[in-house]
Amino acid sequence: MTGQTFIALLPELISTVFLILVLMVGVYTTFPVQGVLAALGIILSAMYLLYMLARVIFGPIERPAYEEIGDAGPAEMASVVPLAVLLLVLGIFPALLIGIQRPAVDAVLSVIGGS
Repeated sequence: MTGQTFIALLPELISTVFLILVLMVGVYTTFPVQGVLAALGIILSAMYLLYMLARVIFGPIERPAYEEIGDAGPAEMASVVPLAVLLLVLGIFPALLIGIQRPAVDAVLSVIGGS
């Protein structure tokens, strides 16, 4: 069960880093009220995600047909583990992905007249 929770929370690990960068660097400096509201939305969505995961993963099984389904086998884990490792690495070291995206972002900024 702990592994399922960890894998379910991995997307939050990587997206939160980028959301913080966008909010703190881009939005909050220009529009402080909207930045605070967006940060509040992120916090509330994370709270809902944890609440939902607690009910789905640790809640009772309500349909008898689902009682026969077992845990993930080696084939499923072989596809999930590399993705989980990639998300964990990018969540801890976001500069790896930011460095790849930087030329494209600079090109878009030059076209739209950004700084």
